Amino acid sequence: MAIPPDTDRPPPAFLGLIDSDVRVLIVAGTVLLIAITISSGRLSDWGRHAIEIERMESVSPEYRIDVNRAHWVELIQLEGIGETLARRIVEERETGGPFRTADDLKRVRGIGPATVEKIRPHVRMPAKSDEFGGLNKR
Repeated sequence: MAIPPDTDRPPPAFLGLIDSDVRVLIVAGTVLLIAITISSGRLSDWGRHAIEIERMESVSPEYRIDVNRAHWVELIQLEGIGETLARRIVEERETGGPFRTADDLKRVRGIGPATVEKIRPHVRMPAKSDEFGGLNKR
């Protein structure tokens, strides 16, 4: 003889929840998903147009160093001139006299034509009328 099914028992539920609880979770999840979508849309600027910004032309700073007056600390700012060469420039200036042209820097041991060409735009030489009279030797 067959045993009739137990009719007092509720139907099987999803994750152990009854049907009404599952419906509440589905509605709450849907509302949460909609809220997250709207919030992320606002944060990402959906539908807004990009702002065009005019960029100014790039300008590199220009500086010129008077090698006949500069201290070695100032000279190391020149490309390719480290502390040793800067100290040699000052020493040569003090013993051999002022540099009249950028090419005179070749008197310094360790400075060749390539180095002179690299630093030439940043080296200020005295004007022709300046006869090196007012130089402060360091």
